[in-house]
Amino acid sequence: MRLYSAWLGNYGDLILHASGVMKDGVSYCFVGHSGVGKSTLVKKIKALHQDITILGEDQVILRYKDNFFWTFGTPWHLDCSLCDPGGSPLGSLIFLTQEGDPRWTTCRPIEGVAKILKTAVIPYYNPNWVSRILDRLNALSQKVPFYNLNYNLDTDPWPSIYNA
Repeated sequence: MRLYSAWLGNYGDLILHASGVMKDGVSYCFVGHSGVGKSTLVKKIKALHQDITILGEDQVILRYKDNFFWTFGTPWHLDCSLCDPGGSPLGSLIFLTQEGDPRWTTCRPIEGVAKILKTAVIPYYNPNWVSRILDRLNALSQKVPFYNLNYNLDTDPWPSIYNA
């Protein structure tokens, strides 16, 4: 993974500590710290909505390709039978929490970038790559909507996510 993160960093791309799903050619990423329920959420969404493809339940790749940000599955899975190596343009990036009442809110770009930097696999040892990644994250924050999702595992947040 370290080698791959270096290769991606050379292009300003990175590995997100996130789960991801794809539907109708659009991907949705769920970012959060360990234990927040990223894997549980994508498994639940897939169980309730069979037309969903899981790209990853713990890590996905974020790349800039053909003027769009894309997410792809990775070779590193907790459960390989669930995940697909495909990819698609990113529709939204959702930061997960399980604190307080369930709610869906917009996340300010600077807050979203800060949250990504706390969890992504970034080759900090190379300043040139870090600079490219920071430039790319700035562009991401301008092109892709960021949301905060505080959810309860007893609910189905997919309709809110898909219709955002």
